[in-house]
Amino acid sequence: LRDANGEEVEALEVKTNERGGFSGAFTAPKGRVTGSMRIEEGNGAVSISMEEYKRPKFQVTLNAPKIAARLGEIVSVTGKAESYADAAIDGA
Repeated sequence: LRDANGEEVEALEVKTNERGGFSGAFTAPKGRVTGSMRIEEGNGAVSISMEEYKRPKFQVTLNAPKIAARLGEIVSVTGKAESYADAAIDGA
C-alpha cells in the first residue's frame, strides 16, 4: 500500500488461489495525507481513494410544502436545524 506521495505505508504477503485471487486487509493509516493511494503488485496496481471521515454536527429537517410545487414557480419550505450537541448553530 502506497500513500499519495508514493511512500510505502504497509506491505502484505498473500498466497493466490488457482485462479489468481487472494484476500487481505490494510488498516487505514493515521497521520498520512488523504487522497489517492495505490495497492501495487509486480504485474499491476489499483488506485483507491482514502478520505477523512467527519461526523456530522447537526441535522436538518425540512417540512413538507403546504402547496404542491408547479414547474417554474418558486417554492418555499420551512425546517429546523438541530445540533447533536445541543449547541447553537450559526445562521440556522
